[in-house]
Amino acid sequence: MKLSDLTYQPNVYLAFVLDDASRQQLLAAYPPDFSSVICHHVTIIYNLNEVNLEQVKPDLGTVLVTGHISSDGVECFTATVGGKRTRVDGGWYHVTSSVEPPKKPVDSNTLLASIGGKVSHSIDPPIELGGAFKFLPR
Repeated sequence: MKLSDLTYQPNVYLAFVLDDASRQQLLAAYPPDFSSVICHHVTIIYNLNEVNLEQVKPDLGTVLVTGHISSDGVECFTATVGGKRTRVDGGWYHVTSSVEPPKKPVDSNTLLASIGGKVSHSIDPPIELGGAFKFLPR
């Protein structure tokens, strides 16, 4: 989907969905710590509306993985989107790699908020992800 094609739709959220090559690259470099493997997308805006969609469009660009953390049943990669670390809603850009149930992918937000986005392992140089910006059902 081209950025110009991104127009507001109800009951969806905007994400950068990893292509299979990027997903496999991350999982090979950092084998999952937990039993439920996700490694699917970076949420751009979850509570999508017309205003925040237009606000974020100029910032959508290259997606880079910059760090890794695994703690308390949640494993994720921090990311930047168009050079920014944080989302419009104040959350941290990230890819949930794996979780141990009953933890869920959304728990990556709690983990990153609790540590201020600081990770236990920086990835240098960052890994550029392939994929596409897409609307996903809420």
